[in-house]
Amino acid sequence: MAKVGMQDSLRWLEDPYADWPQRFPGRKAIGYFCSYVPLEILHAAGLTPVRILQLGSTVAAAHAHFPAFSCAMARTALERLVSSQLGFLNAVVFAHTCDTMQCLADAWRMVDSSQRVLHFSLPTTLDAAGSEEYVRTAHHQLLGELELLSGVRFSEEALLASIALYEERRRLLAELYRARDSLGAGELWRITVAGLLMPVEEHLTLLGRAISSLSDAPARFGTGPRLAVAGTALHDGSLLELIEELGGQVVADNLCTGERAFQGQVDLQHHSDALAALTARALERPICPAKHKVGQEAEARILELVRSSRADGVVFVQPKYCDPCAFDYVPQRKALEEAGIPHVVVETETGACGAQARTRLQALLEMLS
Repeated sequence: MAKVGMQDSLRWLEDPYADWPQRFPGRKAIGYFCSYVPLEILHAAGLTPVRILQLGSTVAAAHAHFPAFSCAMARTALERLVSSQLGFLNAVVFAHTCDTMQCLADAWRMVDSSQRVLHFSLPTTLDAAGSEEYVRTAHHQLLGELELLSGVRFSEEALLASIALYEERRRLLAELYRARDSLGAGELWRITVAGLLMPVEEHLTLLGRAISSLSDAPARFGTGPRLAVAGTALHDGSLLELIEELGGQVVADNLCTGERAFQGQVDLQHHSDALAALTARALERPICPAKHKVGQEAEARILELVRSSRADGVVFVQPKYCDPCAFDYVPQRKALEEAGIPHVVVETETGACGAQARTRLQALLEMLS
């Protein structure tokens, strides 16, 4: 494949919001922060979901509104709002995944009262009594708010059409991840993240191009110690590229900007309607560090990731000041130590890979070689 060509075509990811309206003319954008937000409903309302990530941004003016000890993702998002870089968004959907995001929603309203703030909150414990009704109600409330925002009346037909598009995207992404050895983790990260920022219809075209070009490509990353990467969102693909540069191979990840973003299907055959099927996916998909569910405890998730990918070791990506990640790490570390599986923690703030990350990864890979 034209890896260079694909990199060139995705160079806009270095600053994806700068010319978004010009890049995707005629689209009505709506921002969101969390992979739990049902993109199918946003799309069915005539809007294009655009995930707000920590890509290519520094923080200056936002420090007047948000403390320096909050996560960099929240501060950079607020910086973009303060500096009017997100003015093209018609609204922003917040999911209450942690206290920082809850506070960010309040700060968002204070900084720019003209931009509509919507909420889509799931219970922290997804298999608690009443969770299904709670999540279904959350879907209904979001749908109602989107009707008011867009002026588009909800229709089951439109929602089914949107679900079909996103299901196709999940299928193609899964196919692409199975070819990870040929593509490389950094390139895979770029293609996946591009889909969080562009119309799903155009992402399907991009995925089709990537898969077609891989049909005769040899495996280039299939040697070296096998590593799994775990955490929340990875806002910079350089860490994955560094692992490969140092001689390792990334064989799996549990990231909401990676495989976790598209895991779980919307099963229309076994539910009464589209909203019921979306509700079921939200409850059944693999959880993130901000959620809890019996059978998906932190230690169980990491051991299953290692087992299913036959990983030799684990790289934890820990955003600085991220409490859910820090809480998860304690039992995960104990479980890995008991199983004799080496791991390292790479703490991130700006997203870029520094000398400390390089040294830690080198030590891990030397241990596994």
